[in-house]
Amino acid sequence: MSKEISLYVHVPYCRRKCHYCDFVSYVGREDTLSAYRNRLLLELEQYKNDSLTVKTVFFGGGTPSQVDESLIGDVLEYVRQNFVLADDAEITVECNPCSADIKKLTDYKSFGVNRISIGVQSFNDNELELIGRLHNSDKAIECVKSARAAGFENISVDLMQGIPCQTMESLMHSIKTAIALGIDHISLYSLILEEGTPLYNMVESGKVKVADEDTDRSMYHYACQMLENSGYLQYEISNFAKKGFESRHNIAYWVRRDYVGIGCAAHSLYNGERYSDPTALEEYLCGDIGKNSQSRETLSHTDVLEETVMLGLRMNKGIDLCSFDDESLNKMTPTLEKLIKAGLCAKIGTRLCATERGRDVLDSIIVDIISVF
Repeated sequence: MSKEISLYVHVPYCRRKCHYCDFVSYVGREDTLSAYRNRLLLELEQYKNDSLTVKTVFFGGGTPSQVDESLIGDVLEYVRQNFVLADDAEITVECNPCSADIKKLTDYKSFGVNRISIGVQSFNDNELELIGRLHNSDKAIECVKSARAAGFENISVDLMQGIPCQTMESLMHSIKTAIALGIDHISLYSLILEEGTPLYNMVESGKVKVADEDTDRSMYHYACQMLENSGYLQYEISNFAKKGFESRHNIAYWVRRDYVGIGCAAHSLYNGERYSDPTALEEYLCGDIGKNSQSRETLSHTDVLEETVMLGLRMNKGIDLCSFDDESLNKMTPTLEKLIKAGLCAKIGTRLCATERGRDVLDSIIVDIISVF
């Protein structure tokens, strides 16, 4: 019997590090690209005998559009030859506006890619410069139009909230621009200032300021309302989509379906284990493939319960209480009743979800619930 999975492919190459970025990515290492491609295919080979059906594929980074498009084509061809790639598979490539031209986008389409995710972050040039992006707003708009011209009917953009010096007006300008472009899916992520990044140091030194918590929440609520009024369904705390354009790949993460991650620093959830590849590029390229090179953890029953709550409550539809065993549900019940009474959670049928008020304090809700396990 075939096992259904999602596949994540990490492409850790970038032209330049953004000022906020602490992701695993490397600048100026395209000389390793051929070896990296071969390593990806060797990783995939470890699963050839597992009778897998691949339901979604996501090329993330780094900047997948920074490297030669043949990498995308080669990986997808290997998947088709050695696994079952579902007829309706969602296949996404992350792109940056400066590296995704019409030729590259057209090639992606010919490989079977059917979803493009563009890292716009902002349609305000001063904000883009502050966070170290290489493109400006005109280039971002051009990239969206090129993706449409290449035939893509499913386009997502990433926008960022909490950029230093961002105002309600500038955030609304970015969202209105995305809406006007007819974007199908919008991710609105809160900027996290990671210690050691240039942007973190700028904020710590007082060179730039971030909005206070109340202002930040007001901006988020206003953005959610604007997107809803424009036909975008919020289905996860940071993600909004026109009907039928929800990211099936990301949903697989949040509902804990099995997924395999390949590439430097890629993570997997597979057959009850979580594991990850080495983060150092040289170690990934030169070390062992498979179990000997991966950090692995077999998940306990408690781990599964905690993950189900932590990930599931990010989604607007929440978690299905029927998926918990009686003992765990009995432990949770007093806490759930307290949260419902406080208006932070709601029970709809057998599902528990965070309310609008609850999403503002979601971390504390999750801590309250999982502390009973």
